[in-house]
Parts: sequence; structure tokens; C-alpha cells
Amino acid sequence: MISVIMPVYNTENYIWEAIESILSQSFFDFEFIIIDDCSTDNSYEICEQYSKKDSRIKLYRNQENRWISYTRNKLISLTSTNYIVNQDSDDISLKNRLELSFNFLEN
Repeated sequence: MISVIMPVYNTENYIWEAIESILSQSFFDFEFIIIDDCSTDNSYEICEQYSKKDSRIKLYRNQENRWISYTRNKLISLTSTNYIVNQDSDDISLKNRLELSFNFLEN
């Protein structure tokens, strides 16, 4: 199993593609942990919609804007697997990213 972590801050124009690229992976055994760092746009609401549809998504929100380093460290502390993959909220992963990563790390 893999933990995919994604810090989010004001990326409403891109976040749906980032989330979709993880949810449509060829490798299914993962948890997807997202922390919104007090976005002022609709990023959190978009994440919330996805979290209601897919139980692999664990959604959190910082109480105040803490910036990327704090948020990424908090994400790491919330993982429950041996392997952690970072996904930026304005990035897209290829369909086999997790599968290739897992196979490489296992071998």
C-alpha cells in the first residue's frame, strides 16, 4: 500500500485534474491524504466533493495558513504505510505512476 499526500492552497483551477490523475491510477491500493492550507478559493470544497465519493481520500484542513513545509510534514505524520508519494495540487500523474513506483520500491 502507498500513501499519496497532497498539500493544497488556492489551486481550484487545477486541483480536479490532480485528484483525478491519482484516483484513475492503475494501482488501487493507496490512501490519499489531502490537507488544505486555508485556501481562499474553492479548492477545499472541490476536495470535499471528491472525499465524499472515494473512501481512499482523507481530507483535512489547517486551522490557519501554515505554508507548504508545515503542511507537508503534517501530511507525512498522517500516513499509515511504508511508501509515501507526493502529489502537488497543480500537477498531473501518469496513469501508471503509483504502480511503477511501488514495483520499483518492492524490488
